[in-house]
Amino acid sequence: MYENFRWKIITIIVVIIGCALCLYFFDIKRGMDLKGGTELLYQIDVSRLDENQRKNIQDQAKEVLERRLNILGLQDIKIRESGRYGLSIQIPATMNKKQVRRIVERSGKLMLKLLHKRYNPVKDIIQSNPDFLHSGNLTPKDRDWIQEKIAEITRKKEKGTYNEDEDPLDTAVYVYYKRDKKGHILIKNGKKQVIARRIILLDNSPNARISGNLLRNAYPTTDNFGRRAVGFEFNEVGARKFLQITSKNKGRNLAIILDGEIRSMPTIQAKIGAKGIIQGDFSKEEIHELVVILKAGALPAKLITPPSELTTGPGLGKVAIQKGWIASILGFLAVCLFMIIYYRFAGLVANIALFLNLVIILAVLALYHAFLTLPGIAGIVLTVGMSVDANILIFERIREEMARGKTLRHAVNIGYDKAFWAIFDANITTLMTAIILFFIGTGPIKGFAVTLSIGIATSMFTALFVTRVIFGIVIARNWISDLKMMRLFERPDFKPLNWRRFCVTGSALLIIAGMSFLYFGVGKNILGIDFTGGTLIQMTFKEPLTLGQVQDILARNPEYSDSEVQAIEDGRVPGREGSREYQIRLRTFVEAREPVLHYTSPGKAKIAFFYKLERDPKKPLIRLELEKDLSKILPIEKVMVLTSLDETTKKLFQINQLAISYINLGVILKEQNLDDPNFDLKALTSRLEEFLESRYKIVREEVQEKLRDLFKDKLAPEGFPMPKEQFVPEPKNPDIGQIRIYANMEVINKLDEKKLKEALVSEDFNLWLGSKGKGLQPFEKNKVKVIKRKDGNISPYIQGFEILAGPIKKQQVDLYRHAVLEYFETRDQYRISDPFPRVSQIGSAVAKNLKAKAFWAIVFSLFVILAYLTIRFELTFAFGAVVALGHDLFMTLGIIAFADYIGILDIKINLPLIAAFLTILGYSLNDTIVVFDRIRENLGLKRRKMEYLDILNTSISETLSRTVLTSLTTLFVVLVLFLAGVKEIQGFTFALLCGVIVGTYSSIFIATPVVVFYHQRAKKLLERRREEASHKKKGKK
Repeated sequence: MYENFRWKIITIIVVIIGCALCLYFFDIKRGMDLKGGTELLYQIDVSRLDENQRKNIQDQAKEVLERRLNILGLQDIKIRESGRYGLSIQIPATMNKKQVRRIVERSGKLMLKLLHKRYNPVKDIIQSNPDFLHSGNLTPKDRDWIQEKIAEITRKKEKGTYNEDEDPLDTAVYVYYKRDKKGHILIKNGKKQVIARRIILLDNSPNARISGNLLRNAYPTTDNFGRRAVGFEFNEVGARKFLQITSKNKGRNLAIILDGEIRSMPTIQAKIGAKGIIQGDFSKEEIHELVVILKAGALPAKLITPPSELTTGPGLGKVAIQKGWIASILGFLAVCLFMIIYYRFAGLVANIALFLNLVIILAVLALYHAFLTLPGIAGIVLTVGMSVDANILIFERIREEMARGKTLRHAVNIGYDKAFWAIFDANITTLMTAIILFFIGTGPIKGFAVTLSIGIATSMFTALFVTRVIFGIVIARNWISDLKMMRLFERPDFKPLNWRRFCVTGSALLIIAGMSFLYFGVGKNILGIDFTGGTLIQMTFKEPLTLGQVQDILARNPEYSDSEVQAIEDGRVPGREGSREYQIRLRTFVEAREPVLHYTSPGKAKIAFFYKLERDPKKPLIRLELEKDLSKILPIEKVMVLTSLDETTKKLFQINQLAISYINLGVILKEQNLDDPNFDLKALTSRLEEFLESRYKIVREEVQEKLRDLFKDKLAPEGFPMPKEQFVPEPKNPDIGQIRIYANMEVINKLDEKKLKEALVSEDFNLWLGSKGKGLQPFEKNKVKVIKRKDGNISPYIQGFEILAGPIKKQQVDLYRHAVLEYFETRDQYRISDPFPRVSQIGSAVAKNLKAKAFWAIVFSLFVILAYLTIRFELTFAFGAVVALGHDLFMTLGIIAFADYIGILDIKINLPLIAAFLTILGYSLNDTIVVFDRIRENLGLKRRKMEYLDILNTSISETLSRTVLTSLTTLFVVLVLFLAGVKEIQGFTFALLCGVIVGTYSSIFIATPVVVFYHQRAKKLLERRREEASHKKKGKK
């Protein structure tokens, strides 16, 4: 071991250099809670989908986008359903927004279809004349027939009557690009030069097409000319179909269609099995994006573009971020300090390994472009803190060997060798769990699996390899001759199995009590917004508030204590802390009144819906007209305008118009058969609300009123200036340009675009600019433009405008913005700011199927652990370990439910808490395996004079110090993080705090008693069989 360290030292140096290069060339980016980000709001185009296709459209689209944007789960991206058929995508500020939009907005639909057989085969379509297919290559009769069919299908698609699954013909566009001699597409001003676009008629029969849904893989490649292309490979079903199409259609052209555009039309020359390529002379960036999109699959429907965009600040306040960083550093230093005090020189070696472990983890995360969040930072520190457990196991083994009189050299050798299998078994079972979570889970669960796997690999490398090399060098050079260490227990005579019945019974009772609190006490209220979804409310305040102030006010109402709060950057005021605009996600659902069922007979009922609607008072609501329109989509019996939603039992009156801006609407459906399998109340409700929201705004007021009570006079009244701006630079001089202001103005004296423009170039406005004394120059008349915007119409009295004016200097944007809006304010033209400009229902951040996938991933992991431990130990030990894991999970969950129920802490089950539970399982398993490893060793020594129970008690006593020490080092980290009081990681750290204590307890008092129980049961069964065999022998005699 000590003779030659060259290759080992070189290995360590190479790893260190590799880490340094990764950290130098790849930034470790901060997530949304630390840096802020952007929210992209999309609407799904459902115009061509029927009712059944619309049902789960948001969740389906969310799954696809999750795979596109967050394949490893390491990107801090949240995708939620927003309102009806909407999607909210939150991305960190440091992420490339343009690239994200390109990846999100592409449908990603790949199809392979044969050109119609009336076309003559063409060997080189790309170099052909644009009119070649429709002229020189066709007879007049074929050309006319093809043009007729193209026109027919085009009409169907425009009307929305085309059915791709059933129609035997289809069309797609082929674009002819201008190319150089090498065949590369020519680009001018950043755009590909197009010669012409031609519509091609395709054979759409089932035996002439193959869908991209049958793809197994996509990858970068090159075509025959050496140009970049995308390769694809079909799965078994797709490969069989591809082989069938290519073998029966030699000589015909096969169109490769991506998002409705034909990328290439190669001639089929031979049978092709599973692979093909998409040509297109792509850029490197386009190749990457296409591969990502094709691997993730096609969107179930197109997204309406462009999306609405909102720039948000960090999800944590400055104080919380500082506390989190300080706590993480202190937790790491606490472990290092303990190791030096307790193990002295050996502790220093362990600390070197710890620091290197931290560096390697950060380097690997940087390499994979991971984003760090505060819970992520806490998790990394915890991972590093837990990695010291391996060193403790090794050092305690070395102590034992030195106590037996071994030299330091031999003690270190034997210590590493004996500790290896305990460390290996503990880590390999956790790694198998991580692999299962990666392949079965999605999104954050997959991200946890990746970081866990990285942590396992790096901790084993540093603890088993790096530290051993260091010890080898210092011993070989005689720098040390002994290892001094403190001792926790001199000779513990610990007999925990004597209390096993009491412990098992007590644990069972505590778990039952905890589950009772969970089920009957907190129930679904313990689920956080990540799982439940809720309501997004945008709020505007009179004066800037800090994020901490907003959180403190919300915390006064227990319902909103776990809300997600983000500052909106457009609401920031230069020179002042905080923002005037915030975006708040609440766990409370904002919904209209539930439908009322009036039963007319068993299984049959009339259904009444009630809504409060905001409308234009100048436009009368014609009840009869509304009833007529609704009858076209629903079995309407009556439509009513009510005096109050709470007076539904009173006599209803019908009027043609109300001179108020709000109306209470009642809609009654005809008698419905509730037992009919096709009856779907949710679908009826969706259809009705979709119709109403196309004409009116459904008012959902409960949450707004509660927030008004909380924030009171801090909310902005109507008329409060809250402008948005943007600098538009000139192409030739980016420092000079125009200011673009979006403003909602109160309509006074028929305010219009013309009057606004005249005001901005008037002498009065020029004098106003001069009075500011900031060197502001008047606008040029030909550089002022005012546009009326439809999306600014908050109410009938408010009109949205877009003002574009210049020339201005880039650094003067804020000055001009304030000057313009202050000018209008002083002239009685007010900027409107609704205190709640945006209210919408949002879905969970967790896809519906992820919940089920995560559950089955954990179940499958337990079976794998059971199988592995059965092979390495025996079935009784494996079963004991799995029972202990279940105990730890339910016990921790029960404690959390109890703490939440009695109000000690406000903890909700969210994604970080799920990561905590998974960490607890791994930690508990490690402790249990250490105990089992010593039991196996002692049983292998064949101590025949000792009873089985005594061997187990002795083994637990011998491992007691390392069990306590490994728990202490982890507790140092978790306790410091918990006491920091950062709300965003408090649930995460509290769960780990409970889990570490419970996991240590279960490895001694639960796992081993289970082994004893099954051993005694097996022993009794064996004795009974022996007795039965003995009785049979006596009977025969």
